[in-house]
Amino acid sequence: AQLGTRVDMSKVVLTVTPLATEKSSEGIRTMKITEAMAIAGRLKLGTGADQRLVTNTKVDVVGVNIDTNEGLSGIKWNPETATVAFTYKQNVNRTVWLENFFSVGFKLEFISKNKLGGVAVEDASNDPYLGNIWTALIPFIASGQPVLLQPNSNDLVPQWKPSKGLAEQGAKGILQWTTPAEPGNQTITLTLSDGVSLFQSSIVANVQQRVAGTPVAGTTPGTQ
Repeated sequence: AQLGTRVDMSKVVLTVTPLATEKSSEGIRTMKITEAMAIAGRLKLGTGADQRLVTNTKVDVVGVNIDTNEGLSGIKWNPETATVAFTYKQNVNRTVWLENFFSVGFKLEFISKNKLGGVAVEDASNDPYLGNIWTALIPFIASGQPVLLQPNSNDLVPQWKPSKGLAEQGAKGILQWTTPAEPGNQTITLTLSDGVSLFQSSIVANVQQRVAGTPVAGTTPGTQ
C-alpha cells in the first residue's frame, strides 16, 4: 500500500525464493530445504551415560527438534504465514519457514491483489537441494491464476522405521522402540515431509545382549 502511493505498481515485481528462512533473536538467515529438513530430522537415543541399549527393551528415539512434548511445534502448516514451518531450540527459540509449491502459490496472490507487474525468482538454478517452487510458478505463468492448496496434514506426520524391533507411536516426534531379541547394530530411519518431498535421517543403535542386573535404556535400575 505504501509503494502504491509512490510508484506505478505495474512496475513492481514480486520476488519469490526457493530458500527456507529461519528467524530467531539472533537474526534471520536463509538455507536450502535440505539443510532445514536435516535440522528437523536430528535424532538421539533416550539412553543415559550409565545405561546400555540391550535386547527386548523399550527405548525412546527422539526427534530432537520436532518433539512436541518439549513445547516444539513439529512440522505443520502455519496458516498465518501460509507455509509449512517448525520451531526448535538451539541456544534460543527458532522458527523455520519452508518454501515450496504450497507457500509460493499463496504468495502469488499478491500479484493480482496489488496489480503487480509480474514475478521474479531469487534463485532459479537447477539445484535439487532447493525447495520445489516451479510446480506453483508454471501454472501461474500459463493461466495468471495461483494454485491455492494446503498440504495434506497426514503427509506432515513423522514416519519411523527401525530395521528390526517394534515401533510404536511417533507422531509427536518420539518413537517408542522395542529392541529386537538378537543383538547387533540396528538402524532407525525417520522420514519427514514438507508436503511435497520426502527427507530421511537415521541413527544406528548398537543393541547388546541383555544381562541380568545391568542398567538398560528406558528403565530405572532395579526395576527391570
